[in-house]
Amino acid sequence: MTALGLSLLSALALTSLSGCGQPTAPAAAAPTARPVLVAQAEPLPLGRLDFVGEVRALQRAELTFSVPGVVREVLVEPGDRVRAGQVLARLDPL
Repeated sequence: MTALGLSLLSALALTSLSGCGQPTAPAAAAPTARPVLVAQAEPLPLGRLDFVGEVRALQRAELTFSVPGVVREVLVEPGDRVRAGQVLARLDPL
């Protein structure tokens, strides 16, 4: 071996062995347990809230009749769901 090879080999060996003797960092202490307050869940009565306001429909329909007359009978109430073709009112013709 040449002097250069021998010096490289010894430098490598010293570098490798220098890490073997180092003490390891002290292990972090385990976190201590903290006391926790535990409560039993209980059902509570809900209070009543009253609000004043005005409710408006998203859609509004104006009713018209193809014949003149007086409304004799209304067959639905405000807020009822209706379908196409359903009779809503009856007329007494003039």
